[in-house]
Amino acid sequence: MARNNDDVQIWPFDSTDVANIVQVTFNVNTSTLQDTLMEDGYIGVFGGTYGPTGAGNPYLGQTIDWNNSTDLVADNDGGDYWTVSFDMAAGDGINYKFWAGVDGSTPLINGSEQGWESGDNNNFELPWNAAADTVVPMQWYETREAPFTSDDDSVTIYFRVNVGAQVQTGDFDPETDQVGMRGTPNFFDNPDDWSSSGTYLENLGGAGDNLFYGGYHRMQKDSLANLDGNIEYKFVLEAEDGTVTWEDGNNTVIAPPSSDSTTFWKFFSGIPPTNAVIVNTELNFEVNVGILEGLGFFNASFDTVFVRGTFNGWSEDNQMSFSDVSGNYEGQNIPFTGADGAEVKYKYYIKWDAARDDEESDLYLPGITHDQSGWEEPGVTGGADRAFNIVNATEQENRVESYNGVAAQALMTANNVDGGSITVTFSVDMSAATENVAQPFLPESDSVFLFVDTPFFALTNDITVPGDNGENFITASDEERERLRFTDEDGDMVYELDLTLVLPTLNHIGFRIAYGEPTSETGSLFANGGGFDAGRRYYQYVQPIVVEDGDDFDDLPDVSWPATYAMPQLTWTESDLPWDLPPDYSEISTNNETEESVATFRLEQNYPNPFNPTTNISFNLPNAADVNLTVYNLLGQRVATLIDGRSMTSGVHTVAFDAQALSSGVYIYRLEAGSFVSNKRMTLIK
Repeated sequence: MARNNDDVQIWPFDSTDVANIVQVTFNVNTSTLQDTLMEDGYIGVFGGTYGPTGAGNPYLGQTIDWNNSTDLVADNDGGDYWTVSFDMAAGDGINYKFWAGVDGSTPLINGSEQGWESGDNNNFELPWNAAADTVVPMQWYETREAPFTSDDDSVTIYFRVNVGAQVQTGDFDPETDQVGMRGTPNFFDNPDDWSSSGTYLENLGGAGDNLFYGGYHRMQKDSLANLDGNIEYKFVLEAEDGTVTWEDGNNTVIAPPSSDSTTFWKFFSGIPPTNAVIVNTELNFEVNVGILEGLGFFNASFDTVFVRGTFNGWSEDNQMSFSDVSGNYEGQNIPFTGADGAEVKYKYYIKWDAARDDEESDLYLPGITHDQSGWEEPGVTGGADRAFNIVNATEQENRVESYNGVAAQALMTANNVDGGSITVTFSVDMSAATENVAQPFLPESDSVFLFVDTPFFALTNDITVPGDNGENFITASDEERERLRFTDEDGDMVYELDLTLVLPTLNHIGFRIAYGEPTSETGSLFANGGGFDAGRRYYQYVQPIVVEDGDDFDDLPDVSWPATYAMPQLTWTESDLPWDLPPDYSEISTNNETEESVATFRLEQNYPNPFNPTTNISFNLPNAADVNLTVYNLLGQRVATLIDGRSMTSGVHTVAFDAQALSSGVYIYRLEAGSFVSNKRMTLIK
């Protein structure tokens, strides 16, 4: 609204005039600045006023000047969009330029200018008859016009990416290579499988080592309004020889805009140019796939192993070779150019023989697609990509690892499991889920389910991989869903599931917790976790019994497995799910059974001890018994109940104890099995 000059001292002024004072808003788009302006950067309006109200400062109580003393500092509205509002008197004007910086003192580079727009000053005059707040049409830094022409019948979206880092490392040559975009087919006009680009960007130049590519894509307004869902895309680098390098990370997702817009620029694969030393080096990888061989999911005569990552554009350029010496697949002396300290991401990948898809073939593997389903999901990284940083050396350290982070010793069979069968107990405290804003957990009506996401555990245990949104779980049989349903017998909000495993299988399981009612017409399931980064799901491991090497001639500790194992109790959370690390199969545990000990009740010393914050407690039952396993502090106060009156079969049983909520100190754990009672001490050191 207009404000009479009686509200603000205006000096000097002609007392015969009455000047209306209104709020003026400048909007500026910085997609035309080819430097790395961040959303927390600085856009100032540097200039001076003129007109009847007078020049100089203060102007209507504001400082408007040609330096960073100006009060006209814009707020970022998201991405390339900035807004600043200030008071002006009707009939006055302002000469100005936008000034861009990391902050108010550190300029960004605009061609030969330090923060400034080049060319003539901008000018705005507020009409004499202005009586209402005024919003000035969108202004464009430096160019004074949009980087695209508008079309009345269409919506135009402008994109930018900075490939300066890839130029530094020789992964992109501006003279011969192209930057493409691949995404939602109905928008970008590329194939459904994103196998070719529908849009190419042009070289915009850039400041210093930055090199921006930009371009636009447009869609008819009615078609865009009818587009199903969001727009997803990735930038790709296309070399002259046909090599395609995809940017790393998740797809970029934007909502379809209703009018012309620009998307905020990004570094290709999130990697900025560097001032660090550029290193010419060699990468070395080594992976063991013994767990897949043990489960029957890999045959060296037919199947192949690759290492794929940011160093080769996630391509199949680096097939690994089997070494008779190490017993592993090796990818050695792979040339690489990158900055000292740069992060390299990678994963191991199995490409099965095409006959694995053929139901008529002797090589057929149910549940396996020979191509594109062999990406590992290493539990040791929480399911995220593996990563390391380049050091300034001619050769990088040899990385010796296991596929999925699961060693060959993780194989559980009827021969190495006590009694030939194992039941694993999962438990989760669902209290926090009742406060989940997205879909509150309703204990009186919702069921809780185990979503098994890791395919090899699922395949060996006849479990359906649920899919990201549980779409496969909903169509699973009633018997399977019931097998994976948790129960809360005592109403304490801690839900438990006893899952008897199908052997052979492995001790590594990646999973999520889902709740809801998948069988009702109006029901739905909510699953926590998801995505591609660490924390996408829980990873837990059955802990083995590891003893001294026997007579099997392999010089490795012998591994066996208990008849039951209780996983550490989880606390429900919507995202950033915690994950455990796999066992160390070279560490000798304390449970060294003899025929005499198997025939008696026996409580073992926890392992490891001291511990932080988890440890395993094993015990032997010579016959079935009702069992209580409880933890006390030295004052005799109960601090945890691990087993509460459960009927358990004969054999060796192991329970994981998570003492994360307890303080350092000595604790007593007590086993009651029938008339047998035994206590032992353990030490928690944080």
